[in-house]
Amino acid sequence: MATIANGTFTLIWPDGDRHKTFKIKTQKADSKFMPGKRLISLMTGRDNESDYTTFGEATDSGLNIWHSVLNGTSKNAYVMNDGKLPIWLQVLWDIATNGDQSRYFQKGMRLEASETCIVCNRKLTNPESIRTKVGPECAARRRIGGGHFLPQI
Repeated sequence: MATIANGTFTLIWPDGDRHKTFKIKTQKADSKFMPGKRLISLMTGRDNESDYTTFGEATDSGLNIWHSVLNGTSKNAYVMNDGKLPIWLQVLWDIATNGDQSRYFQKGMRLEASETCIVCNRKLTNPESIRTKVGPECAARRRIGGGHFLPQI
């Protein structure tokens, strides 16, 4: 059976400009809401630690998207389109479970686990930041002539 690990992941389109960030987290056993279940959330704001909207459950056999999201009665309804999974959720599952054998991976889509900034240790979710291992705020503070990053010594 396929599974997606807990963590924060960024799905990156081949052009490198478009991306969506997801978090998968197992609820505590004593949680009032879906104890022990693995919930999937989409980053919907600028804060990559807390601005996530939960829209379903990740299981070993697939993603269960809540009916209120699918039928448009949820505030999260923008995630769906006419009761069908959007392509980015199909891509997420396919790459996460099939790796480099995924047809989407072979077309240039990437799924990157979040990293942390080598300067401040904050979570990175932007494709450029993941690539350089430095967040935008740290990069802006540490630029030198010509736009090159000045490593900390």
